[in-house]
Amino acid sequence: MGFFLPSYITTNRLGIYLFQARIPKHIHTHKTFFRKSLRTRNQEEAIRLSRSIKWGFDELLHRYPNDPERFAGGLDALRALKFASSSLPSIQQYLEELKDLKKQGSSLAQQITHQPSISSQPVNTQMQLMNDNISLITKNLKHLDSAPLSQLIETYLEERQTKWSIKNRDKNLRDIKPKLTLLTDIIGDIKSDDLQHAHIVSYKKALLRIPSNRKKGIYKSLTIDQILQMDIPEQKRLSTETLKNNVGKISSFLQWLAANNYSQSSLGDPLQGATPPSKPANEQRSIFTSEQLVRLFHFEQYTQGSHKQPSHHWVPLLALFTGARQTELCQLYKEDIYQFEDSGIWVIDINEKHDDQSLKRSHHARIVPIHQQLIAMGFIDYVNGLQHQRLFSDLKLKREGYGQSFSRWFCRTYLNRKNCNIKSESESPVFHSFRHTFITRLDHMDIQPHHISHIVGHTPSGSETVNRYAKPKDIAMRSQIINRLDFSEIDFDKVRK
Repeated sequence: MGFFLPSYITTNRLGIYLFQARIPKHIHTHKTFFRKSLRTRNQEEAIRLSRSIKWGFDELLHRYPNDPERFAGGLDALRALKFASSSLPSIQQYLEELKDLKKQGSSLAQQITHQPSISSQPVNTQMQLMNDNISLITKNLKHLDSAPLSQLIETYLEERQTKWSIKNRDKNLRDIKPKLTLLTDIIGDIKSDDLQHAHIVSYKKALLRIPSNRKKGIYKSLTIDQILQMDIPEQKRLSTETLKNNVGKISSFLQWLAANNYSQSSLGDPLQGATPPSKPANEQRSIFTSEQLVRLFHFEQYTQGSHKQPSHHWVPLLALFTGARQTELCQLYKEDIYQFEDSGIWVIDINEKHDDQSLKRSHHARIVPIHQQLIAMGFIDYVNGLQHQRLFSDLKLKREGYGQSFSRWFCRTYLNRKNCNIKSESESPVFHSFRHTFITRLDHMDIQPHHISHIVGHTPSGSETVNRYAKPKDIAMRSQIINRLDFSEIDFDKVRK
C-alpha cells in the first residue's frame, strides 16, 4: 500500500515538499500559514521529516491557547520552531546537537543572521530565547508507542469489555468489532504511529461508497478495493444511521489510541460532519396512521383468529397499548405479569432478571399497567393458562434476542404489498412505530413528559429507583393515563383469539 500524504504536506512548483499549517488568529503575525521547506522530493522522507515539525507545532498551540496575555510568547515560540526546523531535519536532532552549536559561536551567529525576526539581538540572548521557546515546545514531547491496528483493536475491546455486563458482552462485541476491522480493511493493518489524517480521510470516503450488504450477494467474494471500484447505487449504500454508528465507533477508538500514546491526537477531525444531520426525533420513525391501524388489526389473521403462534397475536396488541420495545415484549416471562400489591392493578414488569433477558439501558426497567382493553380481550386469561415459564415460548432465542424471528414475521405479514400493504406507502412504519404511535397519542392527550418517560422507559428526570421501584400511587396514576388511550378507529370486537 502506498503512502498517504498528510494534509499538512504540500509541494511547490518544483516538486519539493513543504510543511504547511494554518496559524491561529490569536497568535499575532502578518502571516496566515506557517510554512517550511522539507528540502526533498521523496514522499516517504517528507512524511518522516514533517512529523517532528507537526508535533512541535501542535505542542506550541497546546501551550499557547487563546489567551491575549500570551500572544507575544506564542509568536516567539513560532519563530523558534521555524529556526529549529530550518537547518535540521527534526526537532529531536536539533536538541541533541544544541550543545555543539553553543560551542560554535561564530557558526551559530552566521545561521542566526539569516533569521531577520531575531537577528537584531546579541547571539547569547538569541540562544537563550531560542532555548526557552524550544523547551516549551518539546518539554512534553514523547515517543509514541507503536503496534499494528489489528492488535490494538483487540486490546481496546478487552478494555471495553470490563465495563459491559456479562449478558451483553457478546452482543456488544458483534456490534463493535466489525466496524473497527472495517477500518483496517480499508487502510490496511498499519502501525498506530504511522496513522495519519489522510488515512482517516480515505476511510471516510470509502465508508460513503460501500454497500450496506457488502458481505452478501454479489459483493460476498470481493475485497474492499474491488468494491470501491464499482459504482454502487446510492440507495444500496449505508444508511445515515449506520454511517453514524460506524463513525461513532471509529471516533471512540481513535480517541483511545491518542489517550494511550499509540497515535497522534485529533485523528478523528476528518470524521466531523461526515454524516448528514439527524432528523428530529419525532421524524426518525413513522407512526401508524388510523387507517394503517385499521388495516392491520382488521386483517384476516386477527378477524378470523388464524394466527399460528401466540406471539403473532399478542405482541402487536401489547405494543399498541404499552409502547414497549419489541425485544422487551418478546422476552417476557409469565412471572412478569402480575397484580400490583394492594391496588389489584395488573402490570407488566419489564426487567432483565433472567440470563436471556436484556435491556438497552438499565433505566429502561419499569412497570407498565395493562390497559383494560387487553384484559377484556383475554390477555390475563392467556397468561393464567400458560404451562411454561416464558410468555411466548414459540419464540426462540437468536443472536439479536427473542425478537429477531418475530420481527421478520411481522414485516413479512403486515408491512408488505401482498398483505396489509403498509410499507409500500410514502410513510413506511415498522414495528417500532407502535412505540412512536403510543407516545404521540399520550402527548396529544397533554400528558406531562415525565409521566410519559416513566411509562415508556425513556431517560427519567428523577433517579432510576423512582422509575423502577414505583409506589402504588405511581402505578395508579400510570394506570389512569394508559386507560385514557382510545383507539376508537379499531373495532376490537372483530378481533378473535
